[in-house]
Amino acid sequence: MTIDSLSQTIGLTPEQRTKITPAYTALNGVMKDAAARRQAIRQQMQASGFTPGQEPTPAQRAKFDSVRTEMQGFQAEADQWYAAIRNNLTPDQQTKIDALSKPMVFRPMGGGPRQ
Repeated sequence: MTIDSLSQTIGLTPEQRTKITPAYTALNGVMKDAAARRQAIRQQMQASGFTPGQEPTPAQRAKFDSVRTEMQGFQAEADQWYAAIRNNLTPDQQTKIDALSKPMVFRPMGGGPRQ
């Protein structure tokens, strides 16, 4: 979602838009960095001969754990920027932004509900 569409969807004032733009820009940066990292990891895994659905080797399992930790770090940073945006909104605007999909860096395996 662009800053323009977010502004229109939740009804930002010009002052609010000025306040949240740095956090919005930072959040987008985190999301782009995480996407680039996921792509690089996917390519590394394919190059290593891993096939989804196969039982991972201990080394691959360790890599998965490392990647999960790295992605959780990206998610924590994204959550901080999202909170910074949300904290500059009125209660009505917070309700509107809460109805939108929360930025997710990755979905943990396990099939839990999406937020």
